[in-house]
Amino acid sequence: MKKIITLIVIFIFSFLLISCTNTPDETPGENVNPPVETPKVDQEKVNAVKTLIENLPSLTEVTIEDEEAIINARNEVKKLNNDEVKLITNISKLTSLETKINRLKEKYEEDIIEEIEALIDNLPSIVSLKISDKYLIENIEELISKLRETSVNKISNIMTFELAKSFIADLEYEELINSTSKVVIDLIDMLPAVEDVTLDDFDKVNAVRAEYDKLLDGAKSLVSNYIKLSEIEYVLNTLKEFQNFDPRDVLNCISDVATSDTKDLIITEGENFTVEWESSNEKLFYFEEGYAKVSKVHQTHRKQNVTVTANITLANGEVINLTKQITVNPVLFKDLPSTPVATYFQSSALSNYTKYSERYLSEGTLFSEKAKETLDIIYYAFANLDEAGNIKLANYDVVDDLMALKANDVRVILCIAGVSSTASMYFTEVTKDDAKRARFVKNIMDAVETYNFDGVDIDWESTSSYPVVAVSMNKLMRDLRNEMKVRQDPNGSPYLLSAAIPSTSWGTASDRFDFATLNKYVDYINMMSYDLNNTSKATHLSPLHKSSYDGGYGFSVEYGVEVFTSRGLDKNKIIIGSAGYGKSYSVSGTIFSGNNPALGANASLTYLQGIPGAHASGTLFYNAIDRLLKGTQYKKYIEYNTKGQIVGSYLFNEYAKIFVTYESEEIIAAKYQYALETDGMGIMCWAYTEDTSDNFVDTIYDEIQKAK
Repeated sequence: MKKIITLIVIFIFSFLLISCTNTPDETPGENVNPPVETPKVDQEKVNAVKTLIENLPSLTEVTIEDEEAIINARNEVKKLNNDEVKLITNISKLTSLETKINRLKEKYEEDIIEEIEALIDNLPSIVSLKISDKYLIENIEELISKLRETSVNKISNIMTFELAKSFIADLEYEELINSTSKVVIDLIDMLPAVEDVTLDDFDKVNAVRAEYDKLLDGAKSLVSNYIKLSEIEYVLNTLKEFQNFDPRDVLNCISDVATSDTKDLIITEGENFTVEWESSNEKLFYFEEGYAKVSKVHQTHRKQNVTVTANITLANGEVINLTKQITVNPVLFKDLPSTPVATYFQSSALSNYTKYSERYLSEGTLFSEKAKETLDIIYYAFANLDEAGNIKLANYDVVDDLMALKANDVRVILCIAGVSSTASMYFTEVTKDDAKRARFVKNIMDAVETYNFDGVDIDWESTSSYPVVAVSMNKLMRDLRNEMKVRQDPNGSPYLLSAAIPSTSWGTASDRFDFATLNKYVDYINMMSYDLNNTSKATHLSPLHKSSYDGGYGFSVEYGVEVFTSRGLDKNKIIIGSAGYGKSYSVSGTIFSGNNPALGANASLTYLQGIPGAHASGTLFYNAIDRLLKGTQYKKYIEYNTKGQIVGSYLFNEYAKIFVTYESEEIIAAKYQYALETDGMGIMCWAYTEDTSDNFVDTIYDEIQKAK
């Protein structure tokens, strides 16, 4: 009985144990985790791999050339399963060979890197490279291709190589655009002249256009005679359009509204007729070489009407007279550059310019071709006012010479003088009274319109008796700006408004000039950063940066810019000043030795007798400075401050103890570069007629050409 009970207990316990270990989805007694099937070993594959490794060279005989065989053996090993790999008894040989190959390759690449670095070091300097040196670059590239990417980064002078490679590529590109543009230039040259072109040339011109369109953009910009191609196309298209037209429609070739850029091709003859053209204002709208054009010189800032007449003579002798009234829009100049170049034309010094300028004496022209290309603004100085606010030009006979510059997109501005004590008094009296100021503004703008100026410059300078009054100055500039808006028609370049202000502490006192308010009205402030010299010490006339030897003055272009902007004037409304003249001193104080002898010594302004262009005041026109520069008695010096900044230039005669401060080419160039640093800041010169050697214009012309 005990045995039966025991068996029952064992059975029940076993049943409960099985029930507890099974999940609901499992069937009692089922194998939940069947045993993993042991992978099979392919002994033939194992033996083949062992043989492959066995046939590899020994550790002492292996070379880089064996790398491929070693890599192949490793790839075969990777195809085996774990049990098969365990049977490769010579696997350690393969591992050792791989380590050895890596060391050999590292040494091999080190040698290549050393060779590459030597080749790079032996390359010509960047600026000396020629296209013929391209093979040097290709040799280095071939060696680099043998390196792994990680090893390329170890080449110490790789940047030099990249720069050389880039420079060669630029040379190749330049050669490509030069050669292709030359082909198109020659093709355009072979086309007939614009005035000789006929419809028979249509296909030939289209072929040249197709060649031009194939050029890269860089090559297109080098096609110097492209304008000829475009003008020929314009002529051909016009001829085609009017090929079979009624002569009574001939006026259709004239624009209804003409601008500064209008160039209408006119019809002068057809199969059965001829045409003669007339303009009611031949100075403004004229006919030349088969075109109708507008003279920018005679455009104003208002619209003008012109009557155009076509006198048509038919083959039968009948004459038909047709007229058309057109509108000539206000003058439209090219946009001013980011760094405008200006000069004052002092009419009272004109006789000196025509007397001493070698260029003028040989060419007979007031303005050189460089001046026409360089200048953006010229200020006619001066128009004078009287106690009633009437305006009178000092020398209006020369105005036409200035106006001719408008054809070169030079704006001509009328400058109102307020320099003398009398003139300053008139300014004070006229501007403080609303009615007088209104009449003064009207008189100024009437003069502007009468002589066709493009704006106004106010040169109201403080004197001891009559300092500038800031409130009155603000009202004057406000009223001028408002009057300009009234007198300026749309679709033209607006009038310019500016003021000349000295860059000294006594010239810029806040009760005299309210820069924040002026900033709302003016296009520019001409900063008179000249006459900054200390009259009792040998100092710079127009320093760019502060001098260490000016007796505490501290004035300079930089000083003026800081003062003007700190008081509310935008930097891009500043035109910094340069001097087209010099000053001579007799030095009486101690003459220091070193880099800048005599600079800062006690001295007084003196007259250099016997020097053409020298004046009793100590002023020297530039032809006088040229004479001193060409001699042997004067030595040229340039001051640099403790920051290494260029300050000013001067001449010194140590025997006669004569010190001459002037603007050398280095100083003018430095000032121009200083202005370039601020987009919109310009540079000007006082005065063109005192710079009898064209030093200012020629120097800036050269700087502009260097940047091209």
